[in-house]
Amino acid sequence: MKRIYKLVTIFLALGTMCSCQKSIDKVDVWPEWPAPANVAINGASLDQMFYETYKGIEMDLTQGQTVTFSGLSKLRTVLQSHYWEVLSETEAKFLGFDGTYDIIWDNESSCLFTEPLEKAFPDELFLCGTGWGHQGAYKITTHGWSWERPTDMMSLRRVSPGVFEGSVYLASGFTFKFCKDHMMGMREYEIQSVDLSILQPEIIGGNNYGDFIPGSGFQPGVFNLTVDLNDNTLEVGTNMIIEPETFYVNGEAMTSNGSYQYYSIRLQKGDEVTFGNFGGIESALQPDFWEIVDDMGGKAIFKGETGIYDIYLDPNYMVVYTMCTVMSVQKGNAAWVAGVNWGHPGSAPRITATGWDLSAPNNCMQMRKVEKGVFEVTLYLPADFCIKFFKARDWNEEASTTVVTPLPESMFAAGVYNDPVTGPRATGDLVAGPDFKAGTYTVRVDYNRNIVYAVGHYTPKE
Repeated sequence: MKRIYKLVTIFLALGTMCSCQKSIDKVDVWPEWPAPANVAINGASLDQMFYETYKGIEMDLTQGQTVTFSGLSKLRTVLQSHYWEVLSETEAKFLGFDGTYDIIWDNESSCLFTEPLEKAFPDELFLCGTGWGHQGAYKITTHGWSWERPTDMMSLRRVSPGVFEGSVYLASGFTFKFCKDHMMGMREYEIQSVDLSILQPEIIGGNNYGDFIPGSGFQPGVFNLTVDLNDNTLEVGTNMIIEPETFYVNGEAMTSNGSYQYYSIRLQKGDEVTFGNFGGIESALQPDFWEIVDDMGGKAIFKGETGIYDIYLDPNYMVVYTMCTVMSVQKGNAAWVAGVNWGHPGSAPRITATGWDLSAPNNCMQMRKVEKGVFEVTLYLPADFCIKFFKARDWNEEASTTVVTPLPESMFAAGVYNDPVTGPRATGDLVAGPDFKAGTYTVRVDYNRNIVYAVGHYTPKE
């Protein structure tokens, strides 16, 4: 399953996914992540293919074996500490049980992921979710709730029967579950927060969906997790706390608002705004609302309607959400989009939306007014995106594909649920059509013609 991952038909716990593209596609097919040049493990190059696009090596390893790594710097940040004890700049001792393991290179994070070959519970346990990463990266390395990459389901090391350990970076707003195999969405394959007694609830807690989430005293950092399925406990050990940075808007510090940094500002079209300490804003800002003047200098011109806007920075992905929540189609200045399996355009190929929710900026984004009755938003849309459009930030204001027709039909489609009792019925969702490809799209809703389409892929008739 490591080279050709298991195909699982049930993905209900995450919902289905949806959406659109800009005049130029960012991506049609995500490229292969190559192994770094001249890297070898015990003298063997990373030349095997895993998960269809990742390079690595399959190795027979014994507990306590010393393994030599060449062509890598900072070995402590490259290897997962729950599988490896680093002895020097070139050597590490293997901590797992004897067996065959896949060691897989992630070029995006410059880290190696280790997992047993073709193992499953009770020999292996995975962590899957959002807002977490390889412990040596000190940043998010997962692309979201998925089993399609080695970065998305981290293998914990089995210490003894029923006991598993893992070291992981957890960012603000993380959510995760433990999974018994490279699949999710079925309760029997999941170990949820309701199944375990969390011994440090101030660091990690649980929610009504069974996710593990930040506790009241959580601060981002690296944590050691011990899952004991004999006693049904989760023990959380603090390895390293990473102090949050301060970000600025027009020279004033943003304040904490949950997992976001926040600033409120009155804006009108043409205003120049300076974003400080962002280290570049081109991918951080929504292109619908901002024209970049100076990327590294943090200067941008506002393009939206006049109003008091909430500016939310998600420091985990370094993306900014711009919204004025009182705006609506009725007022003539905004429409809204929500759904599952889509993302802020600067997050690609990572998904930032975590569920059907109108209250969080990552789950419900404002669409900018283009002209009277016409609104658009730029989103990253994977192949299984699923979104709806709303005339206000209100569940009762849905005006999606039961109102607007997706065009062209080869790219977008209206969602249909085949009810076994009553038969097919429209869901109102916008979903992928037969020729849709994952990418970043500018999606435009025209309530004058009652159509929805991707800019650059369809031109309405006059």
